[in-house]
Amino acid sequence: MAKQTGIIKLVGKLGDNSYYYTKDNGYLVRKITSVDAERIRKDPAFARVRENNTEFGRCAFAVKLLRAAFIPLFAGAADTHMTSRLTQAMLTTMKSDTTSAPGMRRPDLGDLGLLRGFEFNKAASLEQVLKASYTTGINRQEGTCTVTITPSKKKLVMSHKGATHFRFVIGVARIDLKTGAHATEHIRSAEISLRKEVKAPLVFTGRIVPAREESLFITLGVEYLQRVNGEFCVLNGQKYTALMLIHAEKAHRNVERGTVQENNNIIFVWRAIMCSSPLRSAVYINQRSSAVHNSKRPPFKGKRGCLWRRKIKNAQVGRTRRQAHDVRRHY
Repeated sequence: MAKQTGIIKLVGKLGDNSYYYTKDNGYLVRKITSVDAERIRKDPAFARVRENNTEFGRCAFAVKLLRAAFIPLFAGAADTHMTSRLTQAMLTTMKSDTTSAPGMRRPDLGDLGLLRGFEFNKAASLEQVLKASYTTGINRQEGTCTVTITPSKKKLVMSHKGATHFRFVIGVARIDLKTGAHATEHIRSAEISLRKEVKAPLVFTGRIVPAREESLFITLGVEYLQRVNGEFCVLNGQKYTALMLIHAEKAHRNVERGTVQENNNIIFVWRAIMCSSPLRSAVYINQRSSAVHNSKRPPFKGKRGCLWRRKIKNAQVGRTRRQAHDVRRHY
């Protein structure tokens, strides 16, 4: 990347060059490309470019939703490259989608667990600030999610000059990455003195549990405060606020009846019930779930008939295990 070294600093377009300013590298210049936007939209040679643009748009939309959900927690503390780093992490999540065709991949169909450990503030990571262990738990029956912080040392967090107290901030968000619908809950603990020794675990409970089409995200952070005349003032700045995404869980979709996903774990169980009126039944069972599969009667030979097998194609399997059903037909 070319840099400007002259006395006069330029910003904007000049001839075939574009001059601009960056906070990290100062004044830079680059060559203006001559590719027409209409050509990119219609030329078959740019088909792969259009696919990449479509997938990047889905990732950018997901990043926008995450920022909107947690911006009250990291506003004023996030580093300048937070959005680009989150977009890169979302692209990695999207690339883990192994079921969709190129150009149709989506982050919500990938492994959202790859987002765990993302630091919103690179200057103050939670691993450096927090001196305790933490766990997350989700109870879908009660509709709650919990974050438990277990002290392991005398001090819960690292001390900072000018700070007298600190508090934990927890963000819980359920987001539909396809439609954009989302709901958030922000929890802030009571102010804790930096000199106080905490021995008992701290438990924080949220009341947001995602529906079938929504993904769950949980963040944990630390804010430093200064007590002045009995009032607490938040110390803003990158070195004072740490926030990390500690939990990311993809949506669990219902199983469509009559379909079973192609999976190496699928077990085929077939049986024939012999009685006065011969029956044939086929049960398709998956180690994690099962679904009814109806099919036309295959040709049979002989008086009693024979067992039959049928390949399963274009199938889906649900997450929860259900009791297998018998599909029976009289002959």
